[in-house]
Amino acid sequence: MPDVMPAVAHAAPPRHARAGLSLLEVLISCGILVIGLSSVAAILPASSARLAEAALEDRCGVLAANAFADVVNRGLVTSAIFSDPAKPVVFGRVLPTSGIAGVAAVNATTLARYVDTARAFWLEDEVLFSPAVSGSVPSNTFRSVSGTVVFRDFREAVCYGVMISPSTPPAAPGGSALLSVAIFRKLGQARQFALTSQGGAYKLAAADTDFLKMYFKPCTYVLTMPTSGPPRWLRVASSWKTGAGGTTTPESFVTFTDSAAAGGSPTVIGFDGLVRVVEYPVTLN
Repeated sequence: MPDVMPAVAHAAPPRHARAGLSLLEVLISCGILVIGLSSVAAILPASSARLAEAALEDRCGVLAANAFADVVNRGLVTSAIFSDPAKPVVFGRVLPTSGIAGVAAVNATTLARYVDTARAFWLEDEVLFSPAVSGSVPSNTFRSVSGTVVFRDFREAVCYGVMISPSTPPAAPGGSALLSVAIFRKLGQARQFALTSQGGAYKLAAADTDFLKMYFKPCTYVLTMPTSGPPRWLRVASSWKTGAGGTTTPESFVTFTDSAAAGGSPTVIGFDGLVRVVEYPVTLN
């Protein structure tokens, strides 16, 4: 009878004893790495845009505080600058050229007695340089007036305009007023719109539907011109368009954070590039 050898179970070597990675594991790892890098690359443009927007907001906040200090310290909070004591007065950038019927611009000669109008209403934080020549480093450029070097040149981008509105017209020494500082990312356009109240929102005229994103972006401001009382700044809560791309005529609507102040069918002024508006109660000198 032949000898029967007992069966011996040969156990697989432990996993930790294996050297290296299998091809499948390498491919899976590479796939995970590619997906991760693609995700990071996809959010970089959005992150860059948000960072630029945050930097702009920070710069505008600095300019708003500095603008208020300059207006007060240079003696512009006075009834003497009102061209028409019964109307709010505006000066600076964008606002005086907006064609607003309910306000009056400061006389240019009067304003020049208080500030240097060529540079007083800009944020001078972007200095301009001349191109490097023959390997030299870039040098500062300077602005000249009538052949005379006046000041270091800067990029004219972030700027501001000011409106001073008497609480009880006419403007008089010792009277209270509201000083508004409007900060703009750059020189832009201003446009007048007639709004119609409809269902808790305000409807734009059919010809103005294309201007929704430019002048009525959420969180921006518009200047309302009520039939009675001084102009007021209103903050846009939301805006939207209906019927775009369909068979119905597109319509545009906007709501404000303080709809009661807008009135029934207000006329408003929208500003392209308006970043923020800061208001300060003041007493006229």
